[in-house]
Amino acid sequence: MQGSNKRRAVQKSAFVNVLLTNGSTIRAKVFVSVQGRLTDLLNDDRKFVPVETADGEVVALAKSSIVQVSMPRSEQKSFRGSDPDSPPDPEPMSVLGR
Repeated sequence: MQGSNKRRAVQKSAFVNVLLTNGSTIRAKVFVSVQGRLTDLLNDDRKFVPVETADGEVVALAKSSIVQVSMPRSEQKSFRGSDPDSPPDPEPMSVLGR
């Protein structure tokens, strides 16, 4: 019996539109660490980015083939975790429960 990996990284996902060098566009889900940013994923040392396509296929895209990555507006709100149209919290420490 195989043991499970108890050190699994917690990640958040976001749908993005990826424009490739050949002119095609892929709508895919990317996975970023909870504390990370999409730009961190795109700028790390790895040559490939794992994504899940809209039909559920998991593929590794070569970063060298990516021209542009954009996040639909509806996805931006959930990825940031707050409503960008709402006023900022007057007490930023309230996030910490203080």
